[in-house]
Amino acid sequence: DELRAFDERVRKQLGGIDYDYVVELKIDGLAISLRYEEGALVTAATRGDGRVGDDVTANVRTIKAVPLVLLDGNKIPVVLEVRGEVYMPTSAFIELNKLRAEVGEPAFANPRNAAAGSLKLLDAKITAARNLSFFAYATGQVSEPLAENHYQTLQRFKKLGLPVNPNIKKAKDINEVIGICLASSEKRLKL
Repeated sequence: DELRAFDERVRKQLGGIDYDYVVELKIDGLAISLRYEEGALVTAATRGDGRVGDDVTANVRTIKAVPLVLLDGNKIPVVLEVRGEVYMPTSAFIELNKLRAEVGEPAFANPRNAAAGSLKLLDAKITAARNLSFFAYATGQVSEPLAENHYQTLQRFKKLGLPVNPNIKKAKDINEVIGICLASSEKRLKL
């Protein structure tokens, strides 16, 4: 089993250090990077080739789930790069393909392609009408540490007004991870 082999490697590398796992449902969307400076969104880019991506700032600004300004009251790093996933919920995907069929346009093959295509449109008004959503899942460049571990980072994101996957669970060991994964397989199909 791949998960048990992974757990063995982690335990060996950590040499007895106590750790928890964080289990998150995989969202099939488009990876993006949001750059906030002094709490304000300044740029949004796709991952591209891993080094250089497309500037999609204008279109990302139309996604209701992406805050243009992070919430006050929390110590916000001067520079905070948030990595996350732009995706199209299943209900929005079905509705979009229905509308496309009505006007004789070809259907999108899947929600990921629809989300990716929507972000790259030249008209942000069309992107806004596509009902895209976003989950934050990691940091990139930060001017100062945001949290001590991944779970704390996700909790900090929520306090800053950044949406995170609501299906996040902490697990004490690999058996608990496997149990969460098995129980979550049905939920993933409904996103």
